[in-house]
Amino acid sequence: MIYQLNDQVEHLLEDMTDPDTGELKKYIEGPDGLPREVPQAEQLDAEQAGVPLAYLDSEALLMERMEKLKLDYAVLIRNLRNEYINRKSEAEALKAEKQRLAKRQATAERAFDRASRFLAYLTKGEKYQDEDVKISYRKSETVELDDDFLDWAMTNAPGLVKVTPEPRKADIKRLLKNGQQIEHAHLETRQNIQIK
Repeated sequence: MIYQLNDQVEHLLEDMTDPDTGELKKYIEGPDGLPREVPQAEQLDAEQAGVPLAYLDSEALLMERMEKLKLDYAVLIRNLRNEYINRKSEAEALKAEKQRLAKRQATAERAFDRASRFLAYLTKGEKYQDEDVKISYRKSETVELDDDFLDWAMTNAPGLVKVTPEPRKADIKRLLKNGQQIEHAHLETRQNIQIK
């Protein structure tokens, strides 16, 4: 953690955040009229049974509880900014580690593939067994495609190619900005927060 949080704010955020998802926990109104946390197992059970739960607005609950802390506005702002920076830094570090591990994984996969090819070369496709090693083979089939397959298939056999339609948002935005009406599309202005 780069920045410390006020103990009350830290405890509140930990209490209301699901450690497995990073999302705010879900709540329903309990029998006493107070919010009751709904554990994930209960959420799944309700979903599988087709029983809709009337979830409360977790963000509104968090804001309400934050206001009850009676902390100075500047203290709250500073603490939430610290939480933002801490979590953003953690996410960036995890992303970098994930990329580093992906490279290590690819290296290991290439190495075991190379060892596999050398073993196949040495055994010439024949079974081998001694007291420590047992090598055997089983047949499998795989489809190999050359570089020109996609171009050929798009013209001659489009059913052999997956095509996922994707809206061209830049073109849609340009048309909307020029006043053209497009069904099911509209421009929306957002305020994007900048935190430093």
